Amino acid sequence: MPLAFAEIGKALLGLMLDKGQTALAEHITAAIDENCSEDTKKLLDGGIKEDVSHAFGSLTEMLDKSK
Repeated sequence: MPLAFAEIGKALLGLMLDKGQTALAEHITAAIDENCSEDTKKLLDGGIKEDVSHAFGSLTEMLDKSK
């Protein structure tokens, strides 16, 4: 399951970095805060932290450092 959350995090990052998209880090984090429970956010952050393909510890860290 954590791998799925890591993949979701990467997909959200891809939306933010795609020049054809208008999603900004602030939009993504606001949508997650409004629509996800604390448990879901912890699972998402855990999946991102466990993913060895990068050094990010959470979705917020991933989005902030990718601006």
